[in-house]
Amino acid sequence: MSPYLALGGSGVTPQTPVVLVLDTSDMFAPALVKAKLSASQTFKTKKDKIGPVAELFGQLQYLTFSVGITDKMTGELRLEFGEKADALEGVAQAADARSGDATRNARPG
Repeated sequence: MSPYLALGGSGVTPQTPVVLVLDTSDMFAPALVKAKLSASQTFKTKKDKIGPVAELFGQLQYLTFSVGITDKMTGELRLEFGEKADALEGVAQAADARSGDATRNARPG
């Protein structure tokens, strides 16, 4: 079993009964990501970010989606990279679906 999948099982609690983990360690080839980003409207004025972001996604280790249940249900989607996500600064937005707000920058790390 992948160590990333084992990690997901450790996050299951009575308050967080659903944890979905995808091992993405071999999912993204930086060259393919770079080609897609080059065609993206988001990167049209941020060409200098394409290479670093493509390399970062090549380091994506796993994705976790957790559902918390208390008096209301919440969900959390988390991407875990093999390095700090500083390359996303200025090109990605962290969203808080509870408030409907999106911050100006991604939350690195």
